[in-house]
Amino acid sequence: MGRRKAFLVVALILSFSISSMIVLENIENTPQLQYSEHELRRLMHSTIQYIDHDPIYVTDNSDFISQANLKGWLGNGTELNPYIISGISITGNGEGIPRDPDNPPSVNMSDPFRFLININNTNLHFHISNSLLAGAGRYAIYLYNVSNARINGNRITSSNWDGLRLEYAENCTIYNNSVYNNSLRGIDIRNSNNIEIYNNSGYSNGVNGFYFGRSRNNTINNNIAYNNLWHGISIDDYSHDNTIINNTAYNNSMEGIGLWDSNNNKIHNNSVYDNNWCGIYLYSSISNTISSNTIFNQGWEGIELDEYSSINNIYNNSIYNNYNGIILYSASSVTIENNTLFYNSYNGITLIDSARNSIIHNFIINNGENGISLDGSSHHNLIVNNSIFNNEGYGILIGSSDNTFSGNNFSNNQRGETQTVTYPSWSDLTTSFFTFLIGLVIIGILIFFGLSIGAIIILRSRAKPKVVPYSTMGVSQRGFQMEARTESGFCFNCGSRIPPKAKFCNLCGTSLEEMADKRVKTKSDPFYSDDFEKRESDFSSGYEKVTCPVCGNITDQIKCEECGTQLKMWK
Repeated sequence: MGRRKAFLVVALILSFSISSMIVLENIENTPQLQYSEHELRRLMHSTIQYIDHDPIYVTDNSDFISQANLKGWLGNGTELNPYIISGISITGNGEGIPRDPDNPPSVNMSDPFRFLININNTNLHFHISNSLLAGAGRYAIYLYNVSNARINGNRITSSNWDGLRLEYAENCTIYNNSVYNNSLRGIDIRNSNNIEIYNNSGYSNGVNGFYFGRSRNNTINNNIAYNNLWHGISIDDYSHDNTIINNTAYNNSMEGIGLWDSNNNKIHNNSVYDNNWCGIYLYSSISNTISSNTIFNQGWEGIELDEYSSINNIYNNSIYNNYNGIILYSASSVTIENNTLFYNSYNGITLIDSARNSIIHNFIINNGENGISLDGSSHHNLIVNNSIFNNEGYGILIGSSDNTFSGNNFSNNQRGETQTVTYPSWSDLTTSFFTFLIGLVIIGILIFFGLSIGAIIILRSRAKPKVVPYSTMGVSQRGFQMEARTESGFCFNCGSRIPPKAKFCNLCGTSLEEMADKRVKTKSDPFYSDDFEKRESDFSSGYEKVTCPVCGNITDQIKCEECGTQLKMWK
């Protein structure tokens, strides 16, 4: 009996093993469906049954408690038993036109469909979960001056501004939400601290998938940002001390991850690819760390630091198939260490007008031009212990002076190990341009003043009284000319200039006062008198003899008999 039992046990074990192998083989041969994380979230949302609900507007703690009791929301607002708003569907009509998102006009905060869920001024614990919120005129969920909120598992779409917006919020958690097709941003965090955002999908939004402005100590972890018209993840406007980790940002029209005027942030272990501009971009941002990211297939740069983004650390990244792997514009004191840069279509690392940077222990291979390029005023940089292989240009193209090179390994770079060239720096070009402009301005000013002075001289010369020798005047003209010449500073006898208030001409000695007393008036003169013709006839004879200044004839007549020149008028 013992042998039979043993035989039966062995037979059962064998049959079970054979059947298990058949089942396993059938399972292995069965086609398996593969879903990405955001596709799985879509499938999850598609199976949820929602209950239609009116927009929710809460003003403060007491209003929250009142509405929770009235509407039957579960919980009591404590940490262990938070209020639960779940499983509802609120659909707005999308009224409202997107305007400047940084300066929104004032509106009635309780206006239905402007805000589908609008909660203000509360520190009660509450959850908004597993709900469908669509078509908000402004924000689907708007939390203002709120703490202790948890927003999870929601589907937020088609808002006319942002899908989800927090302002002046603290200690909130946002996770497992799908936020898409909103006119501006998917998730927008302003002036809020200690917010944890993870496992969300932000895609196909009109500006950014995720945005942070003036917000600190936040964590953005394991989110997906794709197909947004601007940036995948944007850290802006003095948002410091945030952590961006384990996120995926791809196929955004501008940067995958961008920092503007933000310091002390950590960008770690993200996957950034297929964005139209840069993978990771820093503008005027200091003391940030970019580490262990995978960055590939950008339209332009893998990593770009611009406009005084200094004292940043870039290390342990894998950067490939971009235009430049890493590029620095006017950035200083940056450490680029232990990165792998390969198959970028231009340079592995490019420095333009960037000084006092350290490029250490990088592996730079198979790039379309140079391994490292130093352009413009890129001085006092340290390039040490890099492995630079198989680049199609030079290993290092040196266009700047006063740099230190040590311990670099070169192999199979097509044009050679190093090459020194002379490039005009951006500052030099700018200086030359402005010098040229200043020269043009100075020339223009000189031409203007020259033309103005010339015009003044011409006008004055035309305005100067015409001096006619007295001897050539007709008798009827002389009275006016005598007065005009004495008043305008010219002798009415010889036409020479005389000083003001002079009684005699300095050239011919004529008594100006005596001549003025004996002036002759014409009929058009207001001082015309009836004895004019008599006085004129008196000039015909009885003069002392004079010499004609034209022909030299000596005569006592009013006219020279030889040449007809008019002579002096009185005895």
